[in-house]
Amino acid sequence: KNMGQNASNTKFLAETQAKYGGVFLQPGKNRYRPGEQFTGMIYLNLKANYPGDSITFQLKACEKWMYAYITRSKHGTHHHLVRDKLPIVNISVPVYKNAGEFQPGQYAFPISFVIPPNLPGALYSEGWHFCASIEYKAKVILNTFDPNAHKLFYKEHLIIEEHQKLQGGGSMKKDIIPLTKCCCCSYGTTSIQLALDKDVLMPGERTMLKFKTDNSQGKLDFMAVRAELVEVVTMGDARFVWEHIVTAVHLQGIKAGEGEAEKAVELVLPPYNVMKTKTRRIPYKRFGFHEVYAMNWPQNELTPSAFGRIVKAGYYFAVELVYDNCCPCNCWTNPIVRIPVQIFIPDFNLQPMIQAPTDWNPRMMPTANLSLGGPAPNVNPTMQNPQVVSMGIEGNNMMQQPNMMQQPTYGANTFGGGIEMKNYNQ
Repeated sequence: KNMGQNASNTKFLAETQAKYGGVFLQPGKNRYRPGEQFTGMIYLNLKANYPGDSITFQLKACEKWMYAYITRSKHGTHHHLVRDKLPIVNISVPVYKNAGEFQPGQYAFPISFVIPPNLPGALYSEGWHFCASIEYKAKVILNTFDPNAHKLFYKEHLIIEEHQKLQGGGSMKKDIIPLTKCCCCSYGTTSIQLALDKDVLMPGERTMLKFKTDNSQGKLDFMAVRAELVEVVTMGDARFVWEHIVTAVHLQGIKAGEGEAEKAVELVLPPYNVMKTKTRRIPYKRFGFHEVYAMNWPQNELTPSAFGRIVKAGYYFAVELVYDNCCPCNCWTNPIVRIPVQIFIPDFNLQPMIQAPTDWNPRMMPTANLSLGGPAPNVNPTMQNPQVVSMGIEGNNMMQQPNMMQQPTYGANTFGGGIEMKNYNQ
């Protein structure tokens, strides 16, 4: 059972499937990119006459985030939960319609459509007292005209990969960084140069960081040099930003006045948990403070880069000089050089979650070429007024109107003898 699935709905669906049969959506691939052609199959296995007359396909996408925190005052301890969501796609199109109820049989409907362009990549991320996601859900519905019968439906969560935004080649950056403590006391300068073989990588990959440090003009000792991969998660209109060191290698520090030193270090990227992106969801209305506050960064796990409107997850490689003395006014920041990188989903193979019956031999139908359109270009994020549970402030969510399409023509007797078939245009 997926996270957040309603138990009563699950019971009704199970009872309906036991009586009538079921419907299933099989994507042709495990992942897609925006603008790519989606091909898949809708399978229908009916055991008895079903009081329905049409099949509908839905594609929905939504960005969500939740953050829990604690404040204290003279009146006591206060728990707060801030959250927001932004629907970015909400499309429903008819696939097929007939003049009477569906009759028993096994049927396969090939469907094809172009995934809307300019969509962000799919994401599920947990961190220090927060969770964030960009979710894509494809749903097939066997509609019923009987008010006492439940709809047969199936939901499939799609993995959409982020567009490649970087070149994919090598990168180099050099900074001369002033060393300042106590707000105004200068301790010279230090220089860091970082070079990468490539700036587009996959989880589990090995990569080399080559860097030079020059502290000949610096008057401070640094206890260590840290080569690191850092994840940056941004929620809302940059209101909440977290940085998390995913993996790092610590090297010997450098002394004040020490000249140029050149080093190379290999970093191994953590693996990718495809099942988390595929199955984990944020039950936006049912998650409370305690569930979100208990969350933390996962150990030895990498999520792909994704750049939505109110949820973003990016990465950079960095070389950082770690200073070992405290600054009394807390104004010190370690010298660091960063180069952005993009993390892509590696190849993977997932077996279908539903197995076909042993006597499965469906009747193949003509391909339904669906026209989905794209996301609304000017949907405004709701970050202007996010929902703050502790204050009872409701968000103002925007929803895109569905784009409809012209349907294909099917032959007569598709679902049994004597059923009249016709086009379904809306």
